[in-house]
Amino acid sequence: MTAETTPAPVASVAVPEPAQPSTATPQPSQSVSSQSSVSNSGRDSDKNHRLMALALARAHSGLDKNDLRMARSGIFWALSLQHDNSEALMLKQELLSRERERNTSSTATRGSVNGASPAD
Repeated sequence: MTAETTPAPVASVAVPEPAQPSTATPQPSQSVSSQSSVSNSGRDSDKNHRLMALALARAHSGLDKNDLRMARSGIFWALSLQHDNSEALMLKQELLSRERERNTSSTATRGSVNGASPAD
């Protein structure tokens, strides 16, 4: 390589910062980062709270309309956000009860349809 293609001009662009005492620099950066993490966790908490409210509203709406597919998606969305949420777990039990009832009645209906066919 020739001297013309070396990246020396790039290295000379950086301007060295003046030397500062090591105790003065970390203090402001630590407080700024801790403030930023507190505000980020606050925003994340608000976002999760809103998402949980939406998921539970979807679950309740599905159960109210007897739309078990909608209810299931809302319940499992809520549980994905917080696996031990008591309201979501209660709604899951209600959903499972309704699904069992639906499956039992559909099995009985199929059995009566098959049994009610006329014999030739």
